[in-house]
Amino acid sequence: MAANEISYDYAEDLAIDPDNLVKEWQQQPGLYMKYATAHADAVLEKDRKWEALKVRRSQLVKEAKENGASNAMQQEAYYRDHEDHKQLKDELAKLEYQVNILQGATVAFSHKRPALENLVKLLLSEFYSAPKSLKTVEGGKLIVDMKVESVTDSARSQRAGLNTKREEREAELTETKRPARKPRSRG
Repeated sequence: MAANEISYDYAEDLAIDPDNLVKEWQQQPGLYMKYATAHADAVLEKDRKWEALKVRRSQLVKEAKENGASNAMQQEAYYRDHEDHKQLKDELAKLEYQVNILQGATVAFSHKRPALENLVKLLLSEFYSAPKSLKTVEGGKLIVDMKVESVTDSARSQRAGLNTKREEREAELTETKRPARKPRSRG
């Protein structure tokens, strides 16, 4: 498939479904490879087109010399105005554009991986499990308003439980390590 025929859906392939992170993780390497391969193919096609342009330019310079062009400026004017040269330059520019788009897509997919990692971290830290309300702010973005009271109360109860257990362990250790007192002799 020629690089200029590639019509991948960049937006769809880059979008992340936070409700299906397992599927997203499974697809990420394949999608990255799909775009990396397409990029490599486009670079190869662009390089071949560049070589074809150089060959045609050489042929046109030779033609210009045969038609009486005596200096480099006349030769350049001859090949730059030639329809073959213009067409090859246009094709090369389109291929260069395609290479740049695919390079951007591969960079975007390399950014998608840490985004997935961070979503998994948020999920594991139970970011989404606390009660929350959504507030709309400028730009239409949604900000999660965490109920601090419930999180704080939960943290306090956990801390209290840990402190109680620690105090019990310390009391047990103190009792087992304390040597028995010997009565003092007065003598």
